Amino acid sequence: MIDPREGRITTAVISMGSKLGVGGRTVAVPWTSLKAGQDQRKLVFTVDQQLLDQAPSASPAGEDKQSRPSK
Repeated sequence: MIDPREGRITTAVISMGSKLGVGGRTVAVPWTSLKAGQDQRKLVFTVDQQLLDQAPSASPAGEDKQSRPSK
């Protein structure tokens, strides 16, 4: 997500808890919690699991993928 006033990235959306893209949920995390990996090609995210479990959902209307009806 980008702050339109500052033009800076403020939030990243991360998928967690899925198996091969099935299930799980997406959460919003502060951009500052991501760091460049040693090879400078990947972002590394390290956080306490409890904090991640409490992170706000980034799915539409706060719904998790598992709770959405299939199309």
